[in-house]
Parts: sequence; structure tokens; C-alpha cells
Amino acid sequence: MEFYLIRHGDPDYEHDTLTTYGHRQAELLGKRLEKENIDYLYSSPLGRAQATSAPLARLTGKTVKILPWSQEVGIPCYIPSPDYLEQKNLDLGKLFYTREKYKEWPFAICEERVSTGIDCLFGVHGYSKFGDKYKVVSHSDEKIALFCHGNLGIFVISYLMNLPMNVAASHLVLYTTSVTKFVFEEKDGFAVPKIQYFNERMHLRDNPDSNVDAIPQV
Repeated sequence: MEFYLIRHGDPDYEHDTLTTYGHRQAELLGKRLEKENIDYLYSSPLGRAQATSAPLARLTGKTVKILPWSQEVGIPCYIPSPDYLEQKNLDLGKLFYTREKYKEWPFAICEERVSTGIDCLFGVHGYSKFGDKYKVVSHSDEKIALFCHGNLGIFVISYLMNLPMNVAASHLVLYTTSVTKFVFEEKDGFAVPKIQYFNERMHLRDNPDSNVDAIPQV
């Protein structure tokens, strides 16, 4: 299975949609992803994610299924606490948020929502969660795409890569209309997700009218 994790385009947060530039990004993204022959399209229920998925849905004639769990999380991963990487937190690993200073932050709730949601999604496509891997219930050559959000996307990557959230939030960022692709390697009845590429935005770089130079690249 191939899994495409996509952040929405340049946002108009006040109206939960895209800016004029964001719509242009989404159109360029749709043309780029049309060539990937993606089988299933999924989206957050929020308007900016749905607007980003719309061009690809139009070009391919596919229906976008809404996944309520994939709406944005309320933790600002892009502004991590300066002490996320202090040794006490690193020693605690995934349980760093059990420290008193973080107890008011809904890390556990968000992780539970994301992990349950992503496991249910992959379950529909033939993979059942088993420890830190996925058991192959049925072989899958399917390609699926999820249009979602920056913070939510970091939680997904953290979960699939078994990274503590404080580490992921400190070192990773997803830019608008970036595509992160996971390829699941099946072996001995199990499937392990591997990142084929991260934060890819060639659909912008190849278009001189896209104003890509104004946006940081990874």
C-alpha cells in the first residue's frame, strides 16, 4: 500500500477555506497527483482541507470521503515548547507529556484520536495493527491519500514512525500542499511503513507563476 499524507493549501483561517494563492496551489497539486493514479481520497471535514482535495477529485472523478478524526488538533506543533528536547523528556520518550508541566495539554487525547483513526483507515485497506507493525490481513497495492493539516500530520508521522511527539514536533514541519509519501513494505505477513519522500512540493517548484520562492522549501 502507498499512503499520501497531504497538508492543505495556503489557508484563510478566518473563513476556513483557501486564499487565492492556496486555490492555485491546490490546482497545481491536483495536476501533479492525477499522474499517481491514487485509488481512494480522504479528507478532514474542515473546509481548507476539502478545498485542497477538490481539484484532484474533479480531475479523477473520484469521491472524497470525509474522516471526522482527521480534523486539526489543538496543539501548536509548529511552536514547540523550548524544553521539549530536555533530557528528562527524552528519557520519558512517548510518555513525556505525563510530566506535570504538560498535563493541561491534550497530548494523550490527540494521540488516541489519531492512532485509532489511522488504524481504522488502514484496516479498511487490509492492514491490522499488531504491536508497532501492521499485520497483512489482505495484500494491498492500493494508493490512498489523506488531505489534512499541519499539526495533525505531525501526529500521524509521529505515530507511524514510532517517534515521541516532542521529538517530532521539534524537528518536523509540513508546508502547505506538501506531500509526504509512505510505502508499506510487506514481509513475512507484516507491513512496515517507510517514508519514500517528505514535504515534497515539486508541483510548485516547476511552475514559475506559483510564487514558490516566497515559501520555505524542504
